[in-house]
Amino acid sequence: MNRTSAGFVAALVSIAQPVFAMQPVTVEVGVSCEKPTTLRVSVKNSSPARIQFDQFLLPWNHSKVLRAEAFQVVSGKSKRLPGIAPIADYLGKVSLAPKQVVKGEILLNRSFAGFDDANKSGDILIFYRVNDNKLSSDVKFNGNAGVILIPKKGMFSQGCPALVRPSHDAE
Repeated sequence: MNRTSAGFVAALVSIAQPVFAMQPVTVEVGVSCEKPTTLRVSVKNSSPARIQFDQFLLPWNHSKVLRAEAFQVVSGKSKRLPGIAPIADYLGKVSLAPKQVVKGEILLNRSFAGFDDANKSGDILIFYRVNDNKLSSDVKFNGNAGVILIPKKGMFSQGCPALVRPSHDAE
């Protein structure tokens, strides 16, 4: 085999090798009137193959996948609420078939210091985005950013939260 043939064979072999790209995982955030201070989060395998990743990367287990900031708004002035990172040891793996979805919740009073007291005296604005930085060598998290308005909590009730996702059509 001459040099040209060897180079051609080597090129074909390299093309035939599988590409180990990070698999896409879509993260969606929702709210409900039944639980106005809870974020509903879903994670969907958007790839055509089964994926597996560490359980601690689920957004409700890891504060770096879904980045959020909370601000109390009273009389036109805002005050940032300090975030609290979850403390838990999730050592298992999550395995999702193509298009499979898992769901969880983020309790805002466990994510931000003083959340309940701040919500009694003012509205809360939550700004969030899905962190698309490399958090895993196996999966890449994708999703839209948005803003959530949590109305001031009344004595006996609380209004429905409002979710605004600028990159989505009105729902």
